[in-house]
Amino acid sequence: MVETVPQGAEVQAQTETQFLVDLPPKQTVTFRVTGTVVDWANGALQNIATVNDQDVPSNFVTPLQPEIKGTIVTTTDYDANNTGDDEFIYVPGGTVVYTITLENNTDAFANNVGFMSEFSKVNTADYSGRQIPAYTDWKIVTKATGTERGTTVGSYTDGKDVQTGLHIAPHSKVVYTFTTTVDKNLVNVIDYAAFYLDNKAIVKATPRNINIGKLASTVKPMLPEYDLKLTKTASKATAQVGDVVEYEVIVENDNKANFYDVSVVDHYPAGFQYVEGSTQIVHSGSDGEFDTPDDEPLSQEPAISGQLTFRKVNLKSNEKVRVRYLMRVSTGVTFGKYVNTAVAQIRGEDKSNTDKATVEVEADKLFDTASIIGKVFEDLNGDGFQADATAKGITVKTDFPKGDYVANSTTLMRDGKTTVVSDVKQAAPISSAITVKTLMGQSQNRTLKQGNKAVLRFKTTTATPFAFSVTTSNGTHVHFGTDGKITRTLTGDTKQGLSAENLNVTRNLYQAKTGYVWEIVIENVGIYEDGIPGVRLITTEGIKIETDQFGRYHIPDQWVKDNKGKNFLVKVDTDSLPTGMKVISENPKVQRITPHALAKFNFSVQTKH
Repeated sequence: MVETVPQGAEVQAQTETQFLVDLPPKQTVTFRVTGTVVDWANGALQNIATVNDQDVPSNFVTPLQPEIKGTIVTTTDYDANNTGDDEFIYVPGGTVVYTITLENNTDAFANNVGFMSEFSKVNTADYSGRQIPAYTDWKIVTKATGTERGTTVGSYTDGKDVQTGLHIAPHSKVVYTFTTTVDKNLVNVIDYAAFYLDNKAIVKATPRNINIGKLASTVKPMLPEYDLKLTKTASKATAQVGDVVEYEVIVENDNKANFYDVSVVDHYPAGFQYVEGSTQIVHSGSDGEFDTPDDEPLSQEPAISGQLTFRKVNLKSNEKVRVRYLMRVSTGVTFGKYVNTAVAQIRGEDKSNTDKATVEVEADKLFDTASIIGKVFEDLNGDGFQADATAKGITVKTDFPKGDYVANSTTLMRDGKTTVVSDVKQAAPISSAITVKTLMGQSQNRTLKQGNKAVLRFKTTTATPFAFSVTTSNGTHVHFGTDGKITRTLTGDTKQGLSAENLNVTRNLYQAKTGYVWEIVIENVGIYEDGIPGVRLITTEGIKIETDQFGRYHIPDQWVKDNKGKNFLVKVDTDSLPTGMKVISENPKVQRITPHALAKFNFSVQTKH
């Protein structure tokens, strides 16, 4: 607006801010300009007037400087009110909440206020003394006032450090709330600090050119005052071999602090075996009682290495955990008392008392007795072993030209029954091998249900001799050459005398109406070393036994209460042997018998010569 106009001068308004002036010499026209500064103005103000196309600048007017006040409030899940002796105490593995307020209580607009929070760079000591990151995660929530006048909260991301710029309108504020998760292994204080400044270019800020505000907070760990309390019990006081015993371990945390990564270690005695899949772990919940709605079951199998280790058990304040599992008394256990001990540990260090449960193992008829079995048999070769004369896995194989064989002419006859053997890919079955599973031998004392002979026949167009071989799984090898030479070799059981099979193999040729018939006869003339029935045996305990039709006998349930065993004697009553026979093995025979085991007492007899 025009403030003064001298006499003789004339002022004509062209627009609100443009004027046409006629001014006599040595006269002055005064204009007064009043402006309202916007809230977000920043820096010095200067007005520039234009007179006859020449700029006439005013002096600079500096702005009213804003003042930012920062505060930090720290709370923990151990003491949310920050009062009393528990002030600023954090629980390892718990949460610490930092509430940071940046407030502008002036009439000036605070523009480009820098704010920095770096949780990733805060380290402190763990149980082993190593420096590790104090926080495993953090969530960020913001709120602000004066947003309609330009207040902004900057940019941020959960779990990331904050380094941002923000604007705060007059008499407004920005609040950052960081909810952090503290590493469960910490045992030392946590020193945290956030910074705020009046320039967004944080990396260029120095104490000489910028005002830096520091908001610091220190919290100390809540460490356990007492060890955990452990109790161990067994479901029964006595057990026998083969029984299953349930053990129960209860670990109780009476501290205000939490325990993390607790291992429950059970040292079980030798001969006890863990029953796989039997573990039941239950957290009591906050009420500290089991079998209530807030119980939390866990699924876990122990690590087994001479002991049972139940790992990663976490116990909050006033919480209990119950571990139940089954152990089986194995056959290696002798009579007596067996003690299981349990302790709670963290990183191999005991964090509880050691408790034990005792189970007494009593004698059991099944596992603390020995059984004696044996045979009285005719030992034809006198080697002390009863040899089986059955030939097993007999294979007959040859290789001759396809043109010589008459298709579909192969038969196998045994026990009076003839079976047609199918050709293999239009070739003689014997070329790819014909197998006879078993062929009985001969017995001098009993009638056998099956014969000892098998006959293989097939036709050819010529009478040209061919080579073939007969083998058994017991180790007999018979080879017929084209020149009629027969080679017999023994390996395996037949060579060692453990098998009494004895194969006679013959090859015959017959003239047919058309062509020729080849016949291969396999006869097992091996003699069974049969058991002798009706033979009496006696022991020093006065037990009398008689062999069955196969020469077998059995003496059950002989108590052996020493795990090392005891000597036992069995004698053949020679008067009960068939006429003309004598015992050629040791008689009486003494052997060591042990609990829950079979002992074999065999006796060899032969006909007197």
